Amino acid sequence: MKRLSMILMAGLLVLGLSQCKKENTNNNNEETEGVKITLTVDNGGQKVNVTPGQDYSEVAYTEGDVILVANGGRYVGYLQYSGSAFSGTITESLTTDDKLHFIFVGNKVAPDGLTASTTSITVDMSNQSNGPAVISYASVNYEGGDFVNATVTLLNQASGLVMFTTDFGLTNPITISGSGMYNAMTISFANTPTFTPANTTSNPNEIKLYQTSDAAHKTFLAVIPQNTNAVENVNVITSGYSGTITVPAVYQNMNYYNEGEGVKMILTPDYVFSVSSTQKVHFSPGNLQYQASTNTWRFAENQWDYVGDATNGNVYVNGVKCNNAYISSAYTGWIDLFGWGTSGYSNKYPYMTSENNVDYGDGENNISGTDYDWGVYNHNEIEGGGNYAWRTLTSAEWAYLFNGRSEIGVETRFAKAYLFGSVHGVILFPDNYTHPEGVAAPTGVNETGSTSWNANQYNADDWGKMEDAGCVFLPVTCRRNGSSMYDADYGYYWSSTTNGGYSAYGVYFRNTALLPGNSYGRLRGYSVRLVRDAN
Repeated sequence: MKRLSMILMAGLLVLGLSQCKKENTNNNNEETEGVKITLTVDNGGQKVNVTPGQDYSEVAYTEGDVILVANGGRYVGYLQYSGSAFSGTITESLTTDDKLHFIFVGNKVAPDGLTASTTSITVDMSNQSNGPAVISYASVNYEGGDFVNATVTLLNQASGLVMFTTDFGLTNPITISGSGMYNAMTISFANTPTFTPANTTSNPNEIKLYQTSDAAHKTFLAVIPQNTNAVENVNVITSGYSGTITVPAVYQNMNYYNEGEGVKMILTPDYVFSVSSTQKVHFSPGNLQYQASTNTWRFAENQWDYVGDATNGNVYVNGVKCNNAYISSAYTGWIDLFGWGTSGYSNKYPYMTSENNVDYGDGENNISGTDYDWGVYNHNEIEGGGNYAWRTLTSAEWAYLFNGRSEIGVETRFAKAYLFGSVHGVILFPDNYTHPEGVAAPTGVNETGSTSWNANQYNADDWGKMEDAGCVFLPVTCRRNGSSMYDADYGYYWSSTTNGGYSAYGVYFRNTALLPGNSYGRLRGYSVRLVRDAN
């Protein structure tokens, strides 16, 4: 991920403060019947303090916006925006030992649920689809009295507030996920308030973003890293597009702003594959692999990678070729051939070599949607899998992918191919595919029989362009029985569909044949290519 420079801003500007005082009759703890506060926020009408001179009217304060007020280490009341300033009456006792602290939390906390005993709150920013969860803060000295009139600048207390300008005309909320990013913040009302990353949801690394409808398509995101390291591996998911966000190092309690350089959102068309007349999916970036010695799951680094046997395959660890025949609970290499339903759930280990079919899967049941499915059980543990919900295609979905998309207007579905002069396999073409210019058009499209591997030969540059256009490649895989390897130049892929207690359905292809719905013994080691449902 390319790291770009950004502007970091910090500080607090109090532009004016005038107070009507009355005699303090209780030393440092003065009680009043009510302190009326009028607060003018001098952020140019913006909810965030960023580079002046820009138009951020889409996040200007609006009628009903609320600022929380803290004093003496506790919540004491709130102010409400009425078109020109925030105002309200604080009926709780105030102390001159502490300042008045003003905290804007993007209307993510309802003040009616807070009491004078509240000393901290947690702001959940996981869903910003109705507006940005801006968290900003200012304070003024309190010297007693029943009236306070202040002008302040509220500064961001989320570790970063990022603005993206997109050119894609997005209308749906955007989901952002990535390590080092938090979607909640705990705010302490201590005499010096603190703003600390928190975890209140099952997925702290995911935020659903606000998407404006104005012509500029501006989107705001509050980023809260867990430490001073950079936010990394940030993914974007939205209808029609996917991609990444490049985020340089972000530091606690600092403002930063992006337009142009700094933080960028990079989106590309989001290619999908129909697996029924109503369901579309995205394929994982490669076949599923497992390393028993470290109990690690990952997706292959490239779509054409496969482990194979002693001779065939292209996956190495420390210069040593991996081999599915070495399958065991202690093997330090990678394997990618698994008995049916061996996700690791309920003693169905991915390194099983039992030659008894009934030892695999879940009785006579399909594994679709269950923990026996490799993607369902392991989706949070797969390296390179992000935070997506992965699953295995059903037999009916595999069949529709290969043979059934024509009725929804998909003409180019698949073709056998030979990549780089070294790997045979099958290319899957996405819905609405456009073949890249300068690359030979595929032949034998949608043919299951006569066309051989070598009919479509593509070098690295050709395949790079086709991959950018959304193509998926299923490499040959071999197959395994126990620890014995067979069919070096064949492809075998599991579905999640059972055919009774002894067999299950899968996809099979070789040089002159392709069968997307055959039934095979569950003990056989086949490859797994996972998918996630499209939004």
